[in-house]
Amino acid sequence: MRCKAVLAAALAAAAMTPAAAQAARAPIALSETTTATGLWDPLLGMYGHAALAGDVNGDGWTDLVVGTFGDRPDVDYMARNSPGRAPDRLLLGGPDGFRADPSFPTFTARTTGGAIVDLDGDGDNDIVLSRNGVDRANDPFGAYSTPSMILRNDGGRFTVAQELFARRTMRHVGVLDYDGDGDLDLFFVNDRYYGRDSSVLLRNDGDLRFTDVTAAAGLPTSGLTGLAVSAADLTGDGLPDLLVSGSRRSEPASAGILESGAARIFVNRGGGSFAETDASAFHFRTLSTSDESGGIAVGDLNRDGRPDLVLGQHIAGTPASSSILAEGESIRVYLHEGLGPDGGPRYREISGEIGLGLIHTRAPHVELVDVDNDGWLDIVAATSVGDGTRPAIFRGRGVSGGLPRFENPAGLAPEERTTPPEHSGWEALGMYRYWGTGTTLDYDRDGRVDVFLAEWFPDLPSRLLRNESGARLPLLRNRWLNVEGRVPAALIGARVDVYKAGQLGRPGALIGSQPIVATTGYAGGVEPRARFGLGKRLLVDVKVTLPGGGVRAHRLVPANRTLRVR
Repeated sequence: MRCKAVLAAALAAAAMTPAAAQAARAPIALSETTTATGLWDPLLGMYGHAALAGDVNGDGWTDLVVGTFGDRPDVDYMARNSPGRAPDRLLLGGPDGFRADPSFPTFTARTTGGAIVDLDGDGDNDIVLSRNGVDRANDPFGAYSTPSMILRNDGGRFTVAQELFARRTMRHVGVLDYDGDGDLDLFFVNDRYYGRDSSVLLRNDGDLRFTDVTAAAGLPTSGLTGLAVSAADLTGDGLPDLLVSGSRRSEPASAGILESGAARIFVNRGGGSFAETDASAFHFRTLSTSDESGGIAVGDLNRDGRPDLVLGQHIAGTPASSSILAEGESIRVYLHEGLGPDGGPRYREISGEIGLGLIHTRAPHVELVDVDNDGWLDIVAATSVGDGTRPAIFRGRGVSGGLPRFENPAGLAPEERTTPPEHSGWEALGMYRYWGTGTTLDYDRDGRVDVFLAEWFPDLPSRLLRNESGARLPLLRNRWLNVEGRVPAALIGARVDVYKAGQLGRPGALIGSQPIVATTGYAGGVEPRARFGLGKRLLVDVKVTLPGGGVRAHRLVPANRTLRVR
């Protein structure tokens, strides 16, 4: 009887068309909760450069790992009453917010990215950290000698299981099962600014031990550098492919603004091997050797069932010193247009066609999430708008003429910016504020995606923004659905398609299509699940294409819950 009553109430709420329509049109609302959730003090004294989300202790609440560049003198970190340099932090989530884990290993490093994921199949999430191990003479802190590493999770306690790439300059990591053996492998992107070495694919041999199989898998052993990686299936065959951004550019001696290649694609051919395919569609305006494409986000933007792409930007200089930033640079949006003769995905840039707003600072980190749960993916970019305390969110508005449409955020243009509430290193540089990285999570478990932004300068706080979009009453809000594996790590590499109820598999009934990944954007890690906004729908059909093949179909799945797939 109780279930019938709840369903009746939900149907009644959905029937309130004026209220429902108003909720659907309500603006995206983010409220800062950094201090209230206990994140202010633990994140003092940091140059934040990694933001990873995941549940490390199995209590159902999302935890955070925040990585920092700890290579500067203590005095550089003594802002906002900080006692000095802070190490990487593990912050345990719960109903009252977050608390720092005092048992987490203490590292003074240059942590550039990573993931929270179960790598040894024992049911709890381990942690992988990529580090930029630049060697600098007379470094009193040892920061540059701290390598990338795998941390073993034993009941919520972490120890170093394996150190990787001593004195190597790794930038981020992709998580994938490249050879279909059921173990999750790792692809480390070598920093393009320190390109003496190359990116590395590591095969998981069990018990958190890994072997370099870059050459055996057909990947380049030299010259493959970058800033970010996507390990999603881009061809629709169920096998994870690799797209490395920030990996090509014009010659350093080239003068003026040039269009240079911005990414490389390596398609998984099966049997543990990759082949490079055409990536000529990816272009980026460059002015200096530090101008590159940045983070990568993957998702279906126009509901055709194919994975589209959004690329951020990692541009040097300031609006005063860089003609690119002075003119404005758009985040790149690429539409998937099928497979080419070489078997690789074909992409077309549509940023200009859809009128995406120009950015006058860096926007390295990007994610594709449905912030307002209206059924359309939004672009969350870690560049500030307005007074510099909020991120730019390009709100998805549906499809017109086969192209996704977005509403540009207020406060993006220079003339729309207002005075920041506090002075910081960004103002000292003459640059509009941005965040190097961040992650999305539902830290309060209310079904709405919240945003965490890792701050670079210690004189500003990293920010946790609670999503308060939609109606105050839960029954009047847009609905949502999470899809994950009963063993979450086992579904990394899967694709999830959500359809209107009773119309499983019909192309015109597709509501959304997303890959399940463990890392995204620029130095960001996310929980391995697909999140969907459903608008006012009460029921949907779900199709899960498993890694390497196989399908799980679920019909008439109720909204506002997590579907756990075998």
